[in-house]
Amino acid sequence: MAEQFTHQIIEAIEQLGPKEAASRMARALIVLAHRAGTDVEFTSDLGTISITRKVIPAADKH
Repeated sequence: MAEQFTHQIIEAIEQLGPKEAASRMARALIVLAHRAGTDVEFTSDLGTISITRKVIPAADKH
């Protein structure tokens, strides 16, 4: 499953371009952090990505 997901991400980068693919992945990671109810940080040998949630007023939530 993990390998298939990795290939899907690579295909998305190729089809959408790096900037658009990164934008969509970032939004998905932000949603993940909101659902988890906590900020998230991912670290690997290649670098670190931090997701800091913003407070969204109830009136603006979908």
